[in-house]
Amino acid sequence: MQAFLIEVKHTLIGIGAWGIIVIGAMYYSGLLSLIPGFTVGLATSAVYYLLMCYRVKKSLDLPAAKAVSSMRTGWLVRLSFVIIMLVLSVKLPQINLWAAVAGMFSWHAVLVFNAVILIIKNTVHKGSV
Repeated sequence: MQAFLIEVKHTLIGIGAWGIIVIGAMYYSGLLSLIPGFTVGLATSAVYYLLMCYRVKKSLDLPAAKAVSSMRTGWLVRLSFVIIMLVLSVKLPQINLWAAVAGMFSWHAVLVFNAVILIIKNTVHKGSV
């Protein structure tokens, strides 16, 4: 359980670091109009990730049939959350839809980066034995 929490923390730090880098790049590139949309998408991404982690943690203690039901319910909640974010991005003129979508997929990029780091660490560790 401790390892799970550490990975969740690392991923959230990665999402935050990625957000700072991208928002900084947008600022220095003069793309100030994209920052609110990206920020909304990034926040949606972080909340989506936390909701998913909560559901996985909760499902660990349940019997298999109830765990499947719990995961399906969680999927609907997360999907609804994303749809609400997309609708708000379309309705609010100060939020760029495509910047919000890019921010929303940020956690995927962070997860791939974390996976690469984990693979490299495991490969180096096995190679030294």
